[in-house]
Amino acid sequence: MELKRLLKTIRMEKITQIAVTGANRSGTGFGAYILARELKSIFVHERAFSTNDLKAFTKEVASKERMVLMCPSLLHCAQRFPENVLVVVMNRALSEILESQRRCNWQPTDLRPYEEMRVFDMSQPIAHIKYQFADKYLSRERRIEYLDYDSLYGHPDFVERRGRKGFGCHQIEKKKKVVKIRMDFRKKKGKVKK
Repeated sequence: MELKRLLKTIRMEKITQIAVTGANRSGTGFGAYILARELKSIFVHERAFSTNDLKAFTKEVASKERMVLMCPSLLHCAQRFPENVLVVVMNRALSEILESQRRCNWQPTDLRPYEEMRVFDMSQPIAHIKYQFADKYLSRERRIEYLDYDSLYGHPDFVERRGRKGFGCHQIEKKKKVVKIRMDFRKKKGKVKK
């Protein structure tokens, strides 16, 4: 789904909590950041809940504040997220994800949840397996929406590929190498509390 259409759906349905997940290096951080800015919500980086701690994630959303959480490492358990949380899966070309993983020297840390399901070809890239999981299993258990990475290109905060050459692996903003764990975009336009 394109960014504009997803934003329209979220606003119409008055959704206040969104979990952006999917394959690592698919743009979950940038997607969550853009959604938080556009919806004037709190952006929460995955480090706020130790990347893959479901209990800490659940505690974050228990606050009931408007927030968008980046959580690629929690895709395997997204069916257990609270019902009020909309699950958004980043949709990006596999070749671009693999290129980004190589650039950042990213390696999967925990394949057990997918191995234990015994339904995936574990010789495939984990990004491919995660998309299979979302399509075939997660979508049966709860509502998910996809956000097309390509639809972020026109956003004013988007940095073209050649402009990202010196970016750190978790960098979202052009001038800031370090991503804050929390960014509050609920203030008036132009005044961002960080």
